[in-house]
Order: sequence, then structure tokens, then C-alpha cells
Amino acid sequence: MVSTNIRLDKLKAIIRFPSHAGSMFPGPNTHAGITLRAIIDWVHGCTTEYKPGAKWWKSSKGAMTFATYPLNSLTSLTVAYGWSPKGKNAFATFQFNPSYLCQDAVTELGVQFGFMFNNEYEEFFNTATIKHIEIALDVHGVQKESCLFLDRKVRTYSSQFEGKGTTYLGGEDSKYQHCIYDRRKKIADDGVVPPSEPWTRIEATLQNTEMKLCDLWSAQWPFATLMVVDVLRLKAADGGTALNLFRHRVLDGHLHPQNAYFSAEDKEHLLQDLHQTLPDWYNQESIWQQFPVSVGLLEPETMRSIAASPHFTTSVLKSLGHLSPLVAA
Repeated sequence: MVSTNIRLDKLKAIIRFPSHAGSMFPGPNTHAGITLRAIIDWVHGCTTEYKPGAKWWKSSKGAMTFATYPLNSLTSLTVAYGWSPKGKNAFATFQFNPSYLCQDAVTELGVQFGFMFNNEYEEFFNTATIKHIEIALDVHGVQKESCLFLDRKVRTYSSQFEGKGTTYLGGEDSKYQHCIYDRRKKIADDGVVPPSEPWTRIEATLQNTEMKLCDLWSAQWPFATLMVVDVLRLKAADGGTALNLFRHRVLDGHLHPQNAYFSAEDKEHLLQDLHQTLPDWYNQESIWQQFPVSVGLLEPETMRSIAASPHFTTSVLKSLGHLSPLVAA
């Protein structure tokens, strides 16, 4: 049986502080200046005051200083501060993985943001801008090799990791990029016993969006232009010249589906014919309905609920075979 779910991965957000009186730094007695000072103190205090395992690095150029604080055994909070000669302002970035925000991690996250922000996590949530976030579509029960993937809006792709079973659609610096890989293989490569069923992950990366974290729910659906082609349905599909040529180039000529699509002269009819090859599980409308629920995991009210619930501890979720409160719920 095939099932799908959406989760948020690897969030990196940034807060930019206004300059003051010819300096890149905000005024020392302003709210921005007090907040930045608290962030700097947190970074430098990580190793000496907070928790064993925390660490910090100072750049040799002095432009950025990092600290990492373990939230639980699965994820950490990484904070960096620095200044931008181009933007002529100071900034701070915050990185963690929302998928692993179990009760203990959420509690720790709230405490650490309390050291940095007057209004704790809620202030961060309403102030920070998304710099990088991965939105993962997990497809359980499907082998990656049973499907082909192409994006109708991007021309670039990377074949560098195709030998390892990973497909990249879109450039590394593009605002949108898709990464498709065998999640079971990735888990096994990391030295962990993988689940028994096939597991394909499709990750959409959004970066440099200038979107507030609190507005993520209104983001455009990142999989809207992604086409998924069932190989068996493609072999059996009844279509016109455009589909026949695409099928020959991909299945017989081993041309990358992205190249085969963009080299097609009649893309309109090709897309019409390719719709009959979509797998049943790739129902964009039903998958899209899961997105607001995933984003809701980051809402301050939801975070407080997770922190107060014994059902979402790391140990309980691991015993259920889950690593995310969203999946367990």
C-alpha cells in the first residue's frame, strides 16, 4: 500500500538588523541592538554555560561566528551572527530541522530562544525570514526506479549523483530545486537499519525567498511543476508522435527525462499524453492539503502543545517507528 506525507526539513532563517549612525550595527539601546547583543552572548556562552556538546567557531575573517546547541539526539540549533558589507548591516541566522522537534527538542528550543529574544520563540517566528527550507514529500511503498521525474519550469539538472540514485532538478542556486532519492538507501548508507518497505523522498528546496517564516503557509506549492511518470504506464501509454518520441529517447536512448522534455518540439501535446502516465499516488490536490498541516508544526501555539505533551517525546516516537510529531499525529 502506498502512502504519502509532507514534512519540513532543514530550516535556515535569517534576521537582519538595521544599521545605526553610520555603523553596521543597530543602536545599542534599541530593541534590535539588545536582541543582537543577546544573540552574540548566547553564541559565545554555548560551550561554557549551556550544555556539554555545544560548540562554537570564530571565522578567521571575523565576518561570521557560529555556535551549535544539541536540542536532542536527532537535531541541533545552529546560530551564526555576522555583518554584510554589501547590505551594510548585521545579521543572525538560525538553523534546525523541524522534522525532529519532539517534546524535548521543542522545550530546549523554547528555552534557548528565551535567552535571545524578549518574546522567546514567538518573536523569532514572526520576525525571521526564510533563507533555506526543504519541503519533503515522502512516498512509502514506491521504488524510485519505478518512476521518472522532470520539472516543466527548470532546464538545468545535475547528473553528478545519479550513480548513487539521486536526481537533482534545478540549479544549486535556483530559488527552487528538486532532489529525488531512495530514502531507504540513504538511511542504510548512514549505518542505520532501514525500514523494510520501499521509500522514495522528493525534496523541494526553497531558498532566498525573502518570505517571512510566519507566512510560509501562503507559499506557492513547490511541486506544482514537477511531473512524475510511472515507467510501466509510459511503456503502455497510447499517445501521439510527441509521446512516442519521448518514450523512445528515454527508455531506449537512455536520455534524461529533463533533456527529453525540453528537446520536444510539441510540449503541449506531450504534456497532455504524459498525464495518463501519472502514478495514482501523485495526486497534487490531496498532497497539497497536507502542506498547511506541516507548516502548522512551526506555529508557536503548536510548539507549546508539543512541549506539553508526553506523547511526543523522542523515546516514545522512536518506539512507534516515527521521528516526527507530525507523522505520529
